Amino acid sequence: MTLRWNDWFLVFSHQLFSVVSFLWPRPMSAPDQYSVVFDFTRNGSEWWFPASGLVFVLIGGFLTWLGRGNRGPFNRRFLGYAMAGFACLWSLLVLSKMIPDYQRARSAYLSGNYSVVQGLVTDFQPMPYQGHGEECFTVDSETFCYSDYVVTLGFNNTASHGGPIREGLPVRVSFIGNTILRLEVRTDALASLPEREAFARASRSDWQKRQEQDPMLDRMTLGFAIAVLFFCGWWNVQPKRFMRFWLRPPYKPLTVTIFRIFFAANLLSALVFLVQQIARHQRPLANYEIAMAIAAAWLFFIVLMVMLIERLGRRQILASHQEE
Repeated sequence: MTLRWNDWFLVFSHQLFSVVSFLWPRPMSAPDQYSVVFDFTRNGSEWWFPASGLVFVLIGGFLTWLGRGNRGPFNRRFLGYAMAGFACLWSLLVLSKMIPDYQRARSAYLSGNYSVVQGLVTDFQPMPYQGHGEECFTVDSETFCYSDYVVTLGFNNTASHGGPIREGLPVRVSFIGNTILRLEVRTDALASLPEREAFARASRSDWQKRQEQDPMLDRMTLGFAIAVLFFCGWWNVQPKRFMRFWLRPPYKPLTVTIFRIFFAANLLSALVFLVQQIARHQRPLANYEIAMAIAAAWLFFIVLMVMLIERLGRRQILASHQEE
C-alpha cells in the first residue's frame, strides 16, 4: 500500500511530537505541591480591632460638640470626654498587647524559630456558624483550635465562614504554640473559593433554620419587635418630648419637621420588622401571649429609663438656673 504525502506528514508529525515530549516533557502538577492559604506576614494582623475604638472617639467628640454651652438636657460634654477617654485607653491597652506579640511572632517566623507539622487533618471539629465554640483539627498529634470571633495573630478562618480545613485534607502547618503562622494545603486537594463559599452559605442557612425553630428565641424576638413598635409610636405621639433628648427648646419649624420625618421613618421600619416576624411562620396563640408579656417587660424598662433621664435633665436645668 502506498502512503500519500499527507499520510507521511501525519506519521512524521507524530514521531516528532514523541521526541519533543521525551526531551521536553509537559509540566505536571506534583503530588506534593502545596499552596499557601495563610501567611501572617502577608495577611496581616487584625488591627481593625483596636482601631474600632476610634469610632467611639468620634462619637465622644460629637457629644462634646453637642454639649457646648451646656445646651443639652444633661451634660453631654462630660459624657463625650468620658467616652473618648475610655476609647483611647482601651485602644492603647489592646495595642500594647498586640504589637509586642506581633513583633515576637514575626521575629521568630523570619528566623525560622517555629515548628512545622505535615500530614492529613484528623479529628476535625467544625465551629458552628454562630460561634459558641472553636474549630479544631489535629495533624500528627498536634491539635490546633481557633475561631473567627477571637482576635489572633494567626490563622482563624473556620470552615463555616469559608475556611479551607476539612477532614482528611493534606496540610503543612507552621506554628508557635497554638498560633498558626503559615498554613499550606496540597494544591490538588484544596477546595475552590466557590466551593468554600457554598459551604459557608449552607452553614449560615442551617443556623438560620435552627434559630427559627427555637421557640424561646422566637417569642423573645417577637416581643422585642412589639415593644419597639410601641416605643416608636410614642416618639410620633409626643415628638417634642423626645426631641429634648437631643436639643433644648425652643425649636425651629424646620427642626421639628426633620425630627418628625426621622420618627416616622423609625415607626415604619419597626412596623415592617414586626410584620416580617409575624409572617415568618405560624404560631400557637400561647406564643403571642408570651410575646406580649415580654413586650410589656421591655416597655416597662423603656418607660423607666425615659423618666429617669428626664428627671436628671430637670435637676440639671434647675441647678443651672440657681447658679445664674
